[in-house]
Amino acid sequence: MYKKKIFFVLTIFAVLALALSVFGCSVVENAQEFYASGDEFLTALKDGDYAGAYALFHTSLQQEVGSAENLKAMVEDNQAQPSEWSYTSFNLSTDEDGIQTATVEGKLIYQDGREGIVELEMVKVDDDWQLFSFNLTW
Repeated sequence: MYKKKIFFVLTIFAVLALALSVFGCSVVENAQEFYASGDEFLTALKDGDYAGAYALFHTSLQQEVGSAENLKAMVEDNQAQPSEWSYTSFNLSTDEDGIQTATVEGKLIYQDGREGIVELEMVKVDDDWQLFSFNLTW
């Protein structure tokens, strides 16, 4: 009887460990994907590639901003070109329709040396993470 209990407990533990492993790997893969999309956006801003940054926007954000030229004006008028950044947290969620969204937050240093915070909201469209909103503050 004692051996059956131990076997049962070990079986439950193994199943839970496997489930956490699979789920954990999935979350890490998704985190790497949207971190990469965030890096691509911030690198484009850093390099002055506003057309490239604008291309990463979800269609709703493209409509809100209007054009790559408008994005350029927003960033340059506010001296918001980043030079360095690191992510401090993320939140990944899936709604009842299966739409995945991610919020990424981090710290950044602007090209003029000011320190600030970056907040990126993304939505997964097909296999790509697209920027739904962004906030660069100091």
